[in-house]
Amino acid sequence: MAHMWLDSQIMAMSQSKIAPSPQLDFERRLAKHLRYDIETRKDEVYGGGFRLVKQAADSYGVKGTLDHMRMTGNFPR
Repeated sequence: MAHMWLDSQIMAMSQSKIAPSPQLDFERRLAKHLRYDIETRKDEVYGGGFRLVKQAADSYGVKGTLDHMRMTGNFPR
């Protein structure tokens, strides 16, 4: 969810009609860094788990992934 939220914030900042400012630039770079950190974590639980969920959600959508998990107790593959 944090990754999806960061994506929406980065997009909103990119499309903003507010004049560029050091604070806006800092917030955009911070959001991109945090998103990158989520995507590239090496540990199995957070990094591997994120990639597993992202792959399922990209393939089946969030609702489809959650429905499958509710019915089977496992991620769709």
